[in-house]
Amino acid sequence: MKHSAVFTCALMVWSCAHAEVNYYLERCAISESKLNLRFVGTGNRVRRIYLGPTGGELGGNMKGVLELGNIRELNLDPKFKVVFVSGESVEFGPLTPQCRGKVREVAKRLSIVVRGTDG
Repeated sequence: MKHSAVFTCALMVWSCAHAEVNYYLERCAISESKLNLRFVGTGNRVRRIYLGPTGGELGGNMKGVLELGNIRELNLDPKFKVVFVSGESVEFGPLTPQCRGKVREVAKRLSIVVRGTDG
């Protein structure tokens, strides 16, 4: 549990340093029961997230492992955001309506709360 808290803290410091970057969705797919999202921002910054039955993973310029028990919710509005049990969060970018459906589909299977509109 302590290791997860350290990871989340380090992730938040990194996220705050790059908060001014706007990301757009480049890929949204489900493969082998995993949600695969890829966002691209200015300066060739990339944020990826994979969520599946055994947990999740962050990739690109931000790296780490996500334990499903540490994720409180996925927020869809106005940008896709992972909110942790600690209250901290990581923001990615806006989702297309089709991608929102995929996020909801995988989150339901993983028993993760999703907040936001279907629009």
